Amino acid sequence: ETLPSLSFRPSYALLGEPTGGNLYYGRDGWIGIELNFSSDESERLNRSMEELNSFLIRSSSRYYSDCYDNKDVIVNKPVYSQLNGCKAQIRIIHRLRHKNESIRLLNQYREIARYICKPYRTKVCSVGVSRLAIDTALGSLTVRGVSFPWRTDPYNSFFEESYLALRTAQCRSSGGVWDNSRIGSCTSGDILTNRFNIPTVGYGPGNEQFDNADTDEVEQNLRDVFFGNAVIAHRLLVPPKNFTESDSSQG
Repeated sequence: ETLPSLSFRPSYALLGEPTGGNLYYGRDGWIGIELNFSSDESERLNRSMEELNSFLIRSSSRYYSDCYDNKDVIVNKPVYSQLNGCKAQIRIIHRLRHKNESIRLLNQYREIARYICKPYRTKVCSVGVSRLAIDTALGSLTVRGVSFPWRTDPYNSFFEESYLALRTAQCRSSGGVWDNSRIGSCTSGDILTNRFNIPTVGYGPGNEQFDNADTDEVEQNLRDVFFGNAVIAHRLLVPPKNFTESDSSQG
């Protein structure tokens, strides 16, 4: 939010998230979905939740067993509440590969829930994006549980120049995207690319498998990646050796 207020327009962004010293140009996203239910009878509610939860787990295992070690979908157990009647909630975390996929998933889960719950007379109250409460120094903050996928064109000059700089300096690095095997993790690349249209590349030390995890730590590749960042910055920011002001005036 500070970029517009500063009238600051970056030409590109380099993220220091763990990549194992590789140069990454994209990442999948994820969405948290809340399904809320109510019923006049607790027994009917329990039976409908058991059947729905079982179906969601079976379907996710069947359709996504070959993708990312079956970590495209996480289906949580139903949470029940007896306040103001019999209520229940099921939370789902689903991988996003396309920016417009979230609407399709919300409609899909809504129709599945209605179809399975109808024989039990369980009402589907709402299906929407989950909300996450975060405590900050300025107070409590509620945010939507969604991170959209993002990509920077690998033929973009920023990525090409960065990759060439590393190769010239004999830094071992390969191009690609984050594996994102830990569904629910994210980077600021979503905002930078999708909202501000800033070419973004990830290049950082550490194992990407532990990115945003409780065990996230950086011990490996520190020296190599620090050197690589300096090499990239030098190639992008420092004029060529024979560059003169007359060259600049001539475009």
